[in-house]
Amino acid sequence: MSLQFDQVFSSVPDEIRERLKKHYREMKHNNALRKFEPSELNGGKICEDVFRVLEWHSSPTDTFTPYGTQIKNFKRSVSKFVNDTNLDDSVRFHIPDILCSIYNIRNKRGVGHTPGEIDPNFMDATLVAGCVDWIMAELVRLFHNISLDEARDMVKSMTTKKIPLIWEVGDVKRVLSPPSGSLSAKDKVLVLLYSETSNLLTASSLRQSIEYRNTTNFRNKVLIPLHNAELVHFDRTKDEIILSPKGIKKVEDEIPLEF
Repeated sequence: MSLQFDQVFSSVPDEIRERLKKHYREMKHNNALRKFEPSELNGGKICEDVFRVLEWHSSPTDTFTPYGTQIKNFKRSVSKFVNDTNLDDSVRFHIPDILCSIYNIRNKRGVGHTPGEIDPNFMDATLVAGCVDWIMAELVRLFHNISLDEARDMVKSMTTKKIPLIWEVGDVKRVLSPPSGSLSAKDKVLVLLYSETSNLLTASSLRQSIEYRNTTNFRNKVLIPLHNAELVHFDRTKDEIILSPKGIKKVEDEIPLEF
C-alpha cells in the first residue's frame, strides 16, 4: 500500500514538510514532462527545504531559519553541521556536499547559455533528480532507522500519484470507471502509467491490472497503437511501457481521474 508523504515525514515541522512535498512532487512532474529547467529550479528550492530539515533535526530547540528569511552563503551555512559529532555522517558530510552541488547547478548552469552552446539542462536535471532522490531516501532512513533499500522503496511509494480512480488490491492496481462511463483499455493503460512516478510499468502488470485476457490482442490492439500514437514507448525487448510527455498531457487534459 502506498504511503502518504505526510506519514513518512510526520515528525518534520508542518511548514517545512508542506513545502518539501510541494517542491519534490513538482520536480518529479516537471522531469516527467521533460521540463528540465523548471525541474532544476525545483531542485534549488528543495535544497533550501532540506537545509531547514537539517537545521531542525540538529537543533536542541527544534528551530530553523524561518521561511521569508534568506539563507546567506548557502555553502557556508550547510558547513555548520560538520562539527556536530552527535549527528549521523550523512547529516554532517554527505547531504551538505550534495546540496551544495545541486545549488551550484541551479545558480551557475541553469541561468543561461550562450548561442550555439549544447544545452546541458537534460543532463543537469537528471543529475539533480538523482541526487534529490538519494537525499530523500537518506532522510527517510535516518528518521525511520531502516536500511537504504527500504528507504528507497518508501520514497517511491510516497511519491506515487494518488488518483481516486486507482484502486489498490494487494499488489494489483485496478482502474475504476468514472461517472462519465467506462474507460477504454487504452485509457486505463495511460491512467495506470500516469499513476507511477517513473511512468513505467511492464506489459504483464498492465494487462493484469485491466484484466485483459488475450496477451496477443493486448499487445497488438492496445500497446502498439499507443506506441504508434506516441503516447507511450513500448520496449518490446524488455516488455516495458513508459508514458510519454504527450501521453501525460492526454491524461491530464482528457481523462477524468476522479469519481
